Amino acid sequence: MGNVVAKKSPGPKYEPGFTQGQIFVIVSNNPEGIKEEQIRGHLREKFGICESKGVKRHLNLLADHGLVTKIPAPPRSGESNVWKPARISWVDFENLWSLFPPDVLEAVFSSTYIQECIQVRVVTPLIGNFYSVASPEMLDLAIYSHAPPEKLDSGIDFDLFFSRSVELSPSFVIDGFLRSSDRAWSMYSVACVLLSPTVGMESDLVTSTFRSPPGRFIFQFLVYLIADSLKYPSRTDEIVTFLISENSMRILGLIFTDPVVIMIALFHAYELQRFNLWDAPSEMEGELLPERWVSLEEAWRKVKGFQPAWE
Repeated sequence: MGNVVAKKSPGPKYEPGFTQGQIFVIVSNNPEGIKEEQIRGHLREKFGICESKGVKRHLNLLADHGLVTKIPAPPRSGESNVWKPARISWVDFENLWSLFPPDVLEAVFSSTYIQECIQVRVVTPLIGNFYSVASPEMLDLAIYSHAPPEKLDSGIDFDLFFSRSVELSPSFVIDGFLRSSDRAWSMYSVACVLLSPTVGMESDLVTSTFRSPPGRFIFQFLVYLIADSLKYPSRTDEIVTFLISENSMRILGLIFTDPVVIMIALFHAYELQRFNLWDAPSEMEGELLPERWVSLEEAWRKVKGFQPAWE
């Protein structure tokens, strides 16, 4: 919830953009339309916001940004206006993430209509881009929509991997669709340093596909998922479960010799960079490590006798 500033009436005052963001979330979660009085009811019950004029002003501002559209009530009917998500242009979609404060963005990202937009505007083109650079050998592994039954047991569902990755990773969309890969390669460099006493040279970590265009594509998706498993704790279990699923492991196995050990090392690398723990690695123990990652690492040690370099 947003940072609250004390105010006597008509309810708490939130940081700039918070109320407008929550109003947009309510409308986006009701793509068939929602009455203005219902919007006010949601805000009153969940956030204690009671100012009807302010809500109307926020709705009109959202309409000015091309994000919502009003269906006026019939004249003299006594009914509330109905508000629906607008058909958002690409420019408005890109600008959407700068309109609201950070603690509203995950709710905006997860809302019904925005998820529909993401699948159409982000996922579909990205999958097309991936197939345009994938090697013939990689394409031969792919499961397509009309794959024969025998292919389902041995093939790879790239469409599912990329679609689900975008759905699980708010930062992928909010930060700008992987426009900058600096963080990804920085994390990889740190992970190699952490692992080098254990696995030796970089060639022991990656396959020949790793630095190819589709390999880099897959890797950058992985980095966003690992970062968001820490950035959004409510998503940790779901992200880790997805990453160690059979289909994901097959895909990650195209670029890494041992995907699980790389994932664990990347997670620690992200922690080191995020919390600046280079001088105090012992601080990584305890609450900074989500339980799901800890259990994965412990299970991996039992299977592989893995002794990480960060200890």
